[in-house]
Amino acid sequence: MVIEPRMEEIFALAKAEILKSGYHELVPGGVVITGGSVIMNGTVELAERVL
Repeated sequence: MVIEPRMEEIFALAKAEILKSGYHELVPGGVVITGGSVIMNGTVELAERVL
């Protein structure tokens, strides 16, 4: 995927914000990804790996 490095960066930034906010223990079930990028091959797997 050409945009994989940028998506990985965005997921890492999101994870950092969740940890910084102190809510990481409140989302044990995971996160919901919305928008067009969710239908791209590999998005879910990348999010699972990074988040």
